[in-house]
Amino acid sequence: MDLQALPSDVFTLIVDHLVATIGIYKAVRLRLVNRMFDTAVLSAICNSHVVDIDDPATPHLHLQMPPELKARILLSRSRSATKNKVVHVIQIVNQELNLVAEPDDDHQCGPSLLIAEAAAHKYPGKPRQIRGDIKDIDAKMEAQNRLSGLIVLGDLPRAMALLQDASPALADVNAESPYFGRPLQIAAAWGDADIVRSLLDHGADPQAGSYTEDDIWYPQANVGVQLAFQERSAAGSALSAAARGGHEDITRLLLAARREGLSPLGKEFARAVLAATIGGHTHLINLLLQNAASSLSDCPKLREEMLWAAATSSQRDVVKLVLDDGADVNAAPYPDSRGYGCALSIASRKGNIAMVRLLLSYGADVNFKHTRESQDPIKVAALNGHQEVVQLLLEQGASMVSALRQAADGGQAHLVRWLLQKDPDLVHEAYSYELSVGQEALRCAILIKNPTVISLLVRAGAPLNRGYASRGDSPVVWAKTNAAEWIVDFLLSLGAEDREVDEKERNRYRWDEREPQFQMLRGGVRIVRRTWQWVGKY
Repeated sequence: MDLQALPSDVFTLIVDHLVATIGIYKAVRLRLVNRMFDTAVLSAICNSHVVDIDDPATPHLHLQMPPELKARILLSRSRSATKNKVVHVIQIVNQELNLVAEPDDDHQCGPSLLIAEAAAHKYPGKPRQIRGDIKDIDAKMEAQNRLSGLIVLGDLPRAMALLQDASPALADVNAESPYFGRPLQIAAAWGDADIVRSLLDHGADPQAGSYTEDDIWYPQANVGVQLAFQERSAAGSALSAAARGGHEDITRLLLAARREGLSPLGKEFARAVLAATIGGHTHLINLLLQNAASSLSDCPKLREEMLWAAATSSQRDVVKLVLDDGADVNAAPYPDSRGYGCALSIASRKGNIAMVRLLLSYGADVNFKHTRESQDPIKVAALNGHQEVVQLLLEQGASMVSALRQAADGGQAHLVRWLLQKDPDLVHEAYSYELSVGQEALRCAILIKNPTVISLLVRAGAPLNRGYASRGDSPVVWAKTNAAEWIVDFLLSLGAEDREVDEKERNRYRWDEREPQFQMLRGGVRIVRRTWQWVGKY
């Protein structure tokens, strides 16, 4: 059947149902089928809201969603009757700047969408974190938000006029809007050098939001937080915003305007260098090093942090820069406190096959053992369903057993199927002195409540009625104590024997589907019957 030949309303209903069934994470990956399908998926997410961006089942979605997509959702909400403070601000700023006449097109990239994107960078993601009432936004804050919007649009005359206005709603050149950020940071992030100059002339503080020179950097900077700041984010200092966006002219302006130079030992220097790293701007890394009268070799711990950040943000040129300068490709600077693993683990988790090949060419250890074993390259690649990376790592000597176990634990049905086809006897190999590989994989699939993976393993020969011999348990016992009744029923439908479980054990260990804090989390999804198909790459 040709779905595209169906009436448009029927096709839309089918796509809406698909998105609701597989969730936003998977739906976004399916968008590149063709333009019609892409548009329908975007409409289901952004306009129909068949799955809410703030759905409690995806608590981290707002941090992982591209700002452009998040902006489309917020912009659509701003045109609806139901509003929180963030979308209300987007609506008001667009109205005040006369931007409401744009066509409602999924591919529209006009000014109103830019305003929504600027707000998307600051969106907290959870309605309960948007404190206060819409009525709390007073006239002065409205003026500050309007100034932010004008800066985003690059409207220098109206922005400067607002700063010079003598009304009680005067915007402040150094005030921070909770919805957009500080004026100078916004201008630096959006790359408008003329507005940056004018703001500096009007008294903008180039070091607002900066660390002081007394703040010494040490190798525990949070790469995860740094990476949450996208290219046009106004978070942090104006210098880090400019460096992240790759704006050399603005970076030079801000360095010249600082009251004191950068210290190679300071947090502000490290933050700016890591921001340029995340953006892949090697010329700005060199500029910042020159300003601080330093070199990469003088900052070996920062150089390792740069390696991690560059691997996470897929910046090949920066990875080459730091490795050629002498960084250890297998460095894992903080194994006891950090969950990122080495650079190869990071690239494997992201499924970046080109980065994996690059790191292997520099001698990365395919069997790297992190203090947290879950961060080993093959394990994170399989957990996230990256078959091409798994295949490459297996060719380099990684463990097939680890791959199958983690693929099952991640709900990656396509990868489980591929691994079982590659080695049909794998399920019968020993995993521990009590469990086979198939039993351990089946246990993982039961815990994450994935009927598809359970079926694949059972068909491949994983036993339905044997568990830990010393405990006399079975998959049904695992389901009763750690999963849900509907998984118990599914196992019984496959032919498993029912087993009685002590009620105290059942209540002590099982995950409660009614309470989000007790729900199993995989791939950013809290797994219940409604959401189990949201988990997995495909």
